Amino acid sequence: MKSPKPSVIIPVYNEERTIPSILEIVRTWGKALEIIVINDGSTDKTIDSIQQFASHIRLISYKRNFGKAHAMVAGVRVARGDIVLFLDGDLVGLTHRDLNNLVIPIATGLADMTIGARDTHKKGPKPFKTIGGERALKRSELLPILSDIKH
Repeated sequence: MKSPKPSVIIPVYNEERTIPSILEIVRTWGKALEIIVINDGSTDKTIDSIQQFASHIRLISYKRNFGKAHAMVAGVRVARGDIVLFLDGDLVGLTHRDLNNLVIPIATGLADMTIGARDTHKKGPKPFKTIGGERALKRSELLPILSDIKH
């Protein structure tokens, strides 16, 4: 059986400094069916900063900010992958391994959803992590509840 390919959905709002490196990691990962960027009314140069990726992404752009939930729902509505992988537009240090760790448990049926956790300490012990906006789950699980999501 062929491994499902994820749709990577990245809502962004004023992420001109961080979104290019995220897009480069996802593009070079090579496992995404598609990369969907939802520009949620950015007032900085986010759009300019992603122009180099125009041939690799699908861009949805709003003139005003509707909020992250709205952007996520918009991405799911147009996604074609069996799995959706949400990434925050302000991630720093994202790796191919991180993407694999989020997607593989869903693709292999080991988990219904994965959620990214970020280290909050740079040095010393790391007993606490914070939950990030990175998560992966089957698109089929989201479709029936899209209208219930407050956006």
